[in-house]
Amino acid sequence: MGLISCGLGENIHFRCLAASLPNLNKRPPYGRFPLWHNRRMFHRFKTIFVGLMFTGLVPLAWAAEAAGTNDPTAGWTLQPLHYSIQFPYNLRQADRYAFVATNDTHHFWVFSNDLPHAQISHTLPRTEMRVEGDYTSGQHQFEADMMIPPGTSNVSLVQVFGGSLRGHSTSLQIRVYDGQLKYYNDSVLRPDICGKWLHLNVTHDVATHAIRIFIDYKLVMTVADNGGKSWYFKCGVYGQEGMSREMEAYFRNVKLYTR
Repeated sequence: MGLISCGLGENIHFRCLAASLPNLNKRPPYGRFPLWHNRRMFHRFKTIFVGLMFTGLVPLAWAAEAAGTNDPTAGWTLQPLHYSIQFPYNLRQADRYAFVATNDTHHFWVFSNDLPHAQISHTLPRTEMRVEGDYTSGQHQFEADMMIPPGTSNVSLVQVFGGSLRGHSTSLQIRVYDGQLKYYNDSVLRPDICGKWLHLNVTHDVATHAIRIFIDYKLVMTVADNGGKSWYFKCGVYGQEGMSREMEAYFRNVKLYTR
């Protein structure tokens, strides 16, 4: 049992080699989730690991990660989630969206030849969750587990809607292009994501205009918003130029926080 690497920064991230202990951070195939996604069990194990840390039975690095030092939601307050679904106006919601309550999974899909979400709209096809409760101040956070099936490309997956600068009506879009997760169509946030579950946190501080993107509990980007007077979160599939014929995404355990 030994420490492989340790990095210290705005977020502490540790990796340990523990031959006799399970890899609790490894994500199983979609349909099942690791133990950390059960918050009640998480806090039970946190107490156990912190205690074992002082006995020397658990490496300090692993205990620090178990104690939640990488959790972007630490110190935030969970809020109720209210939303509506936007989908092609000539179809039924069930034609492009499904929700499985037993595992809290939202399934979104849309086709490149679908109509907009409103008859008066001239935007590209979408099936999206529009989070209710626009905000104008404070700090706000979106959290979810996300999986994009192979073949989905040139599509927006997560948005902070609201913006007035640089010709944007949004302050953030997280998109996928050829398997790469990107900030708009620019910087790569994570390569080779298709067919894999990942954990996403997005925070927006209205006072400082800072938007932070975390993937699997690691900070990967901090950017300025695009101005605006009010904002809200969206997730799902929203086609972009050159979109694939079919666009599909799964979001699980969607949560909102404030502080």
